[in-house]
Amino acid sequence: MDNERRFAGVVALELRQVEGPQGVVELLAPAAWPAARVEAWADWARAEGLPADTAELGLVDAFEAYVARLRAGKAARADLTASLLLGLAAPGRLAGWGEPAQGAAVCDAVARRAAADLAAQAGPALRARLAAVADAVARCEGPAGDCRDPFSNPALARTAQAAREAGLTDSAILDAIDGLLPPEPEAGSPPEPLPVAATALTPELIQAAEARGGVRLVRQAMASAPLVAISVGDGETERLAGLVRLWSAALPPGGAIVLAGVHERLVAEAVAYDSAEGRARALALHRLAAEALAPGARLVLADDAELSLRLGGLSLGAGTWSGPVGVAESADGDTWRTLHPAALEGLQRDGRELDAARAQALGARSLDGAPEVSRAALLARGFTAHELKYVEVALLNARSLKDAFAPAVLGRGFVRDVLGADPDALADPGFDSLAAAGFTPAQVATAEAALLGTGRIEGAAYGSGGEIGAEARLAMIAEIAQPLGLAVLHTVEAPREALPALLAAALAANLEGLALRRPLTALRALRLPRPPPRPPRPAPPPPSRRASASWSGSSSASAPVASCPTGARATSRRPRSAATRSICTPASTTTASWARSSSTCTRKAPPSAA
Repeated sequence: MDNERRFAGVVALELRQVEGPQGVVELLAPAAWPAARVEAWADWARAEGLPADTAELGLVDAFEAYVARLRAGKAARADLTASLLLGLAAPGRLAGWGEPAQGAAVCDAVARRAAADLAAQAGPALRARLAAVADAVARCEGPAGDCRDPFSNPALARTAQAAREAGLTDSAILDAIDGLLPPEPEAGSPPEPLPVAATALTPELIQAAEARGGVRLVRQAMASAPLVAISVGDGETERLAGLVRLWSAALPPGGAIVLAGVHERLVAEAVAYDSAEGRARALALHRLAAEALAPGARLVLADDAELSLRLGGLSLGAGTWSGPVGVAESADGDTWRTLHPAALEGLQRDGRELDAARAQALGARSLDGAPEVSRAALLARGFTAHELKYVEVALLNARSLKDAFAPAVLGRGFVRDVLGADPDALADPGFDSLAAAGFTPAQVATAEAALLGTGRIEGAAYGSGGEIGAEARLAMIAEIAQPLGLAVLHTVEAPREALPALLAAALAANLEGLALRRPLTALRALRLPRPPPRPPRPAPPPPSRRASASWSGSSSASAPVASCPTGARATSRRPRSAATRSICTPASTTTASWARSSSTCTRKAPPSAA
């Protein structure tokens, strides 16, 4: 850095409230950071044993204390602290890989460990739960896809829910649905260390090993070491090289650097991730960083959800971005959906109409001029300005029209008295007020696309990470790692049937440390349907002073029979019952110059498939 203080700057600080182990505390932190990012940094400071949890102290103190541990002079320490406050870098820790294992023994060892784990969890009873899941699929009469879907196979819903409540993992339940049951546990067999690495895995081995979990390719051991993520920002060469030189020189020997925001930079330059131009640009950024490394430091490809959150949700290494739609946060804590700054920059570079892109991705968020479910149509069905006022507010952040028109928004009295809904039905979280008002699913779908947007922007450069296939991710990782000889600590998810081919490609590309696994969300089986509410138990009759002398050997009354809440297409030979679990998906985390970026639904960023 030559003491040029290139990264020094004025950062506005303010007292921010965060929740810690001792309750809510206030600490000084950058005013532009959203609450989720401040809390992530506070968690990091506590884990590192750094002072940050008082109003007198704050993240500046934690940063200065951390930098004091590094190999840096006074001027360099000031630059390091400034880069942290400006959101250009974030420290973490590189997880160790463990020792390599012999590939030929991986599958047997995985199966033995699965049996030992099951035995430790009351093996026979839990295995019976999994057997019941497999039996529910085997006994089903109907199309194979319907038999594997709990919304169409109520017996599967019941047995999967029972297995889940017994403590079995989603992975084990999915295996049972596929007909894969763990072997009978051997009495007294001690658990063996589970190899997560292999030197000679083949496509045949991966099929057996993947049935019991993910497999990581490791050709060398790596101990835990300091890791620093550095944002590529606008891709300016001198700034990025200076940051890499500054941090790599300060880290102890063996420390690692991972670039952040590479995919966001591609989007800002209107370049598709899954393209030769995109891979070449990503390689150029990593080559620049590799050439700027200080002796003893190394560049890696890695993903880490917490580290990403501390940098505002940026992608790490060869990872993919969250998508074109994010959530902005005001200084008062209010949030709303907005376009990602990288998408805005890319659209401007492309010469695209920004208003049209916003309408496609975010929707109009106003009933005025909406198709099908318009203000006029709603007034004609009994809605008043009072209800529509609350609907307009709910539309600002709603993810579906069902949410914007929920009974909690409209008022249960209105839904019951005006729309004629059954009072008992209002207790169901899935109750649809628009259906009760007489709108058809097609009308609601048309209105939802116009009001709430599709969450997408036309163009290959703007697809979200979920739209990018495993092959494209693997190609990007190989394009960067091969010529530079980088270690890889990325995880790639793909359907199980695609894993053998991906494994062969990973082995051919000599990708050390790449983890391949199937996504646990591959089957909506584990978002189970909800049973109808049980009727209240009648109160017992008052005690009689005279004993009854009558007796009946039969009763004309019968217990209520729970009906399947969905139209089942597959026929089960088992009694029907089911239950629902909701899945909360975090929104994207983005940054805007006039608002804080924010993560809603959960404070933590989602695992990046790691």
